[in-house]
Amino acid sequence: IAQAFPRLAGLPLSTMLEENITQNIAVYAEDVCLSRDNQLCVVLESPEIRADILCGKTAAKSAKRKDLRIHHVSMAANRGHYLAWEAKRLSSTEQPLCRKYVTQGILRFINGDYSGSVDRGGMIGYVVDGTPGEAVEVINGVIESEAGRLGLGPRGRLAGQLPTGGISRYDSRHYRCYGFDEIRLCHLMLPCQAPCPTR
Repeated sequence: IAQAFPRLAGLPLSTMLEENITQNIAVYAEDVCLSRDNQLCVVLESPEIRADILCGKTAAKSAKRKDLRIHHVSMAANRGHYLAWEAKRLSSTEQPLCRKYVTQGILRFINGDYSGSVDRGGMIGYVVDGTPGEAVEVINGVIESEAGRLGLGPRGRLAGQLPTGGISRYDSRHYRCYGFDEIRLCHLMLPCQAPCPTR
């Protein structure tokens, strides 16, 4: 993803729909995978097939669709080895976008709607205004203010910024809603602000 993102330079990312940015990233990420011959496969809008769906207790159409799924080609038949990514638009000035990042992103990993059979996942934040660090402060504020209601603990804060070619990376750890399983999430904050006007 970090290698695919620079190829989106020149696109009006700050005004593009989330799914359009994600589709562009998927196309370029697949190109990166093919050019490096690393045998990774990128799947767009992949449904999460849970045990309750496989045994017929729940309708298949209820499966949540994660934005991206990356797996090794040899693991295509093995549903237990993949990395799911969910993407959301973010703003350092619009708390509703950051709240959606938590409630319709992070929480879907915690409750098993995404990555129910693996212990890792990823979130992509398309930061359309402000800086990634400012958006993360707002996200952490949502996590802190809603911790009890959402079942998020202090470990759920995004921490450990690691800059990677203009992209900021953070990590978080969460206990799952079922049992004591833990999931680790990688958060990539992609700067998608409109460029400054030139004179």
